[in-house]
Amino acid sequence: MMEAQALFSPGGTVVVYGLWIAPAPRRLESYFNGDHCVWLAADITRLREDGTPGNLRPLPLWAPSSNWPVSEYDREVLSLLLPFYQKHARLISSSHARGIPIEDALLETILIKLRTYPFLYGEGRRPIEIRPDMPLKLRRLSPWSVPLILEMDGTPVTQGTALFGQNRRWAFQRGVFRPLEEESSELAGEIVTVAASPAPGDIAAVKSHPASKPRPRLTLHEDGDRLIVKLNLCYGTALPISPADSRGAVVGIRDGEWGSWPRDPEAETAILLRMNQTQLEAQINGVYLAYGDAALDFLLDEVPLLIAESWEILGEERLKTLRVSRQRPKVRVAVSSGIDWFEVRSELAVDGNAIAESYLKEALGGRSRYVRLDNGSYARLPLEWLARQRSLMQSMNADSYNSENGLVWRLPAYLALVAEDLLETADDAASDAHWKSFCDRLIGDSELAEQAVPDGFVGELRPYQRKGLDFLCFLRKEGLHGILADEMGLGKTIQAIALLQHEKEAARLTASLLVVPTSVLYNWERELARFAPALRTLVLHGAKRCQLLPLIEQTDVVITSYALLRRDLGLLRNYHWYFLLLDEAQNIKNAHSQSARAARSLRSYFRLCLTGTPLE
Repeated sequence: MMEAQALFSPGGTVVVYGLWIAPAPRRLESYFNGDHCVWLAADITRLREDGTPGNLRPLPLWAPSSNWPVSEYDREVLSLLLPFYQKHARLISSSHARGIPIEDALLETILIKLRTYPFLYGEGRRPIEIRPDMPLKLRRLSPWSVPLILEMDGTPVTQGTALFGQNRRWAFQRGVFRPLEEESSELAGEIVTVAASPAPGDIAAVKSHPASKPRPRLTLHEDGDRLIVKLNLCYGTALPISPADSRGAVVGIRDGEWGSWPRDPEAETAILLRMNQTQLEAQINGVYLAYGDAALDFLLDEVPLLIAESWEILGEERLKTLRVSRQRPKVRVAVSSGIDWFEVRSELAVDGNAIAESYLKEALGGRSRYVRLDNGSYARLPLEWLARQRSLMQSMNADSYNSENGLVWRLPAYLALVAEDLLETADDAASDAHWKSFCDRLIGDSELAEQAVPDGFVGELRPYQRKGLDFLCFLRKEGLHGILADEMGLGKTIQAIALLQHEKEAARLTASLLVVPTSVLYNWERELARFAPALRTLVLHGAKRCQLLPLIEQTDVVITSYALLRRDLGLLRNYHWYFLLLDEAQNIKNAHSQSARAARSLRSYFRLCLTGTPLE
C-alpha cells in the first residue's frame, strides 16, 4: 500500500479527513462493540500558498471513484470504506451521516493507513494524531482493589470511557488515537510498594483488631499551577498507607494493645472509584495531579463534597497560588442609550468587592473560567455570563473602554440583541426606557409604527407584506440593516420596491444600488417600472455601461449583476449609496468569496438582503 506523501504543493488538490466519535447507526449494531463508533468524512480542497487547506467541499462518495480528483493514496484509503458504505448507505441515517461509520473490524487498518497523513482533523477543525508507537498500558491502581481498577498511563479508565476496534482496542484521548495493551494480572513487580512499619514480632502472631473501614485522607500540595494530591488510607491508629501498598494488613494500637487490621478490598475499591470521579490524573503510589482550571474545579467543587462524605482533607490552607473563593461573583449589567449606539457596562463583585477590569480582561482573553481577585484567590465566573460576554467581545472585535471596575462597551444598534442576551445573565440588570422600547420592537413584542402604502406604489400589498414594509421602515429609521427571507413566491420583490417608493416620497432617497443575478437583471427593471413607475432606474450592463456612469446622480435605482459588481468595483466604490440591496443574497454566503468581499466594501446607509434560500 502507498504511504501518505510528506510534501504537498500549494494550489494542489488534497483530501482533508475528519474523524470523530458519535453514536453508531442503530440498525448496524452488529458491526460495532458499543453504542458509539468512529466516523470518517472526506472533503476536498486546494492548498493555499502557506500550505494550509482552503475552503472545503464534500467528496461525492456516491459518484464513480474514477471521477474523484484524488491521489492513488486517497483511493486506497477510501476503497477500504466504500464496500461497507455502498452496502449499507440507506441504513446510515442520523445527524452524523455526512461521514461513514468505520466498522470495528476495519478501524485499525484505517488508522494505521492515516497515521502519517498531514490533513487529519477532529471536531472544531482541531488536528488529530494517530500514535501506534505510543500504546496505552492497562494496569491496576491497587493490588487490593476489587474488581480490577485500570489506568492508562496513569489516567484512570472511568465509566463512560469508550474503546473502539476489534482485534486491538483503540482509545481516543485529547486529540490522539492510541492502541491499548493489556498486561498480565501478575503486576506485583510493577507496583511501587512502601516498606512495612516496624512491629514487635511476626505480624501473624499479633492480635487481630476488629475489622475497620479505611478512612481516606487527601494531602494537598502545589507546584506552580499544578495541584498534587496524595491519597492515603487510614486504618485505626495505624500509619496511613498508600493504595499501592502490597501488605494485606496493617498494624497499630487499639485500646492499649498492639494488633493488626485486615485491609478491606471492597472499601478501598470504592475509594478509588470515587477518586476516578474527580477527573484528577492518577499517577503511581496514590498520587493524583490536576492543572489550571481542573485544579481549581477540584478545590471548589470536589473538596466540599469529599469533606461531607467524611474524607480528611489536609493542606488546603497552605496553598499560595491555587486558592479559591467559594463565593459566586454577583453580576450587574447596565445598558444606556445614545443617539445611534448603546453603552453596555458589566460589573462583577465578590463579597461586595468589585473585580478589577484588568483581571476580567485577563480571564476573558484566555480560556479560563476563573478570575483572579485582589487577595490572590480565584473565583469562578458565572458560566452563562462568561459565554455571552465572550460572544459580545467577538461580535465587537474590539477592546472595551478603560474603566476602573467592570467592562464598558459602546455598541452599534445592530448588536442590541447580543446585549439583551447579556442582560439576561445578570443578578442586577438595568436599562433605560428607550432601550426597552427598541428591543421590544426589534423582537416583535410591541407593535411597529404602521406605514401607509406609498401613493406612487401601483399594486396591492397583502397584510403580511404590509407588516414586512413596517419592519423594513423600522430598520431604516433605527439605522439597522436587514434580511428579508420570505419563501419564494411570497413577494420579497414588491416589499423592497414599496420601501424604495416610500423613501422617495419622503424625499430621502438618493441613488441606490441593486445587485441581482444576471438572469433576472431586466426582470427587476420591468418590476420596478410596473409597481413604482416614478422611480428612475438605470441598468448597468453591456460593453458600453461605463458611458452610463454620469447618469447615476440623477437615478433612484441602479441595477447591476454580481459578475459586474466584481468587475466594476473600483467605479462603484466611488459612490455613497442610499440603499444597497442584494437579491438572491445566498450568492455571498461564503464570506471569503470575491462577491462577498466586494459587497462589504461598498458604502451605503442601509443594506438589505433578499433570499428565499434557507439561511446558513
